[in-house]
Parts: sequence; structure tokens; C-alpha cells
Amino acid sequence: MGVKSAVAFLKKAIKLEYNDVFLYHKEKQNPGLSGKVRGIFEALGNQEITHLDLFSVELKKLADEPTIELAPPSGAGTLREILLYHKASEENTITFYETFAETLDNEDFAKKLHKVIEDEKTHLHILEKLIKEIK
Repeated sequence: MGVKSAVAFLKKAIKLEYNDVFLYHKEKQNPGLSGKVRGIFEALGNQEITHLDLFSVELKKLADEPTIELAPPSGAGTLREILLYHKASEENTITFYETFAETLDNEDFAKKLHKVIEDEKTHLHILEKLIKEIK
């Protein structure tokens, strides 16, 4: 894997993580959500911050300071729409990360990325459970 490919991956990963951080923390402020859901969104958002930090550090190793054009996503309306949006986002993120992980020759970063993938799979499982609960 070349540096250009790694930089492109990291920039996209940073944008994906930022979008999730932004939305989870925005949505947890919705007074219509239960305390349980707000707490879950807080925890997921905080974990996405950890992922964002990891990818930013890796990008700094390969390029200059991370500067990425970010556009906050709009999110959705009902709790079901919010959960389905996040479910799709987590699924897409997992696929993107797994595809990139197959190309890695840097063992240290590969281990870190596989940990992030496991975190994202946990997020997906939590969201799927919440979706079933609100049916």
C-alpha cells in the first residue's frame, strides 16, 4: 500500500468518524429520546472521537496536519430513521475499513484498524438491538 492510498483512506476515515461524532452528540440532545438512547449515543459518539483521534495521528505520520473539508450531515427525524441512518453508516464504514485492511502491510496500524472495525461492529450490534426494541 502506498502513502497516497493510505492518506486517501485516512482522510475518508476521518470524515466518516467526524460525521458520526457530530450526529451522535447532536442527537443525544434530543429531549424526545429516552435516557437510555441518549446514553448510548453519548457512548458511541465518544468512541468515534477515539477513532477520529487515532486516524488523525496516523495521518500526521504520513502527511502534514490533517485538514479535511467537513460538512456536518443533516441526520434524520424519528428515532427509527436516526437508528436506520446510523445502522447504514456503520455497515458502510465496516465494509470500507475491512476492504482497506486487506491491503495493509503495516502490522501496527493493521492491529489498530482491526480494533476500530470490532468497535464499529459492536456499534452496529447495539443499533440493531435498539431497532428491534422500537418495532
